[in-house]
Amino acid sequence: MPFPRPASSSPASATSSSATRNSRLQDYVAALGGVVNHMVANDVDPGTISDINPSNGAFNTAPNQQKIFHPYGGGVNYMSSVGTVASNIAS
Repeated sequence: MPFPRPASSSPASATSSSATRNSRLQDYVAALGGVVNHMVANDVDPGTISDINPSNGAFNTAPNQQKIFHPYGGGVNYMSSVGTVASNIAS
């Protein structure tokens, strides 16, 4: 495993870091689209797909296969905000 590089304050490093975060965010969005397509291919009506978050009291109420973030549905890790998405992608 290579050693991590020390943080740099140079503009080139900041641009590279930003490009990496943007790329990872685009990958996450593409994965969400793939999950929705997979759910539709498995006979989930697109009009019934739910983005209910795990903290909602109805999260574990059936039918779970229609929920993007439920393990029995799309199984996508829930991130509460763009900031959360960005921090999870950066790590």
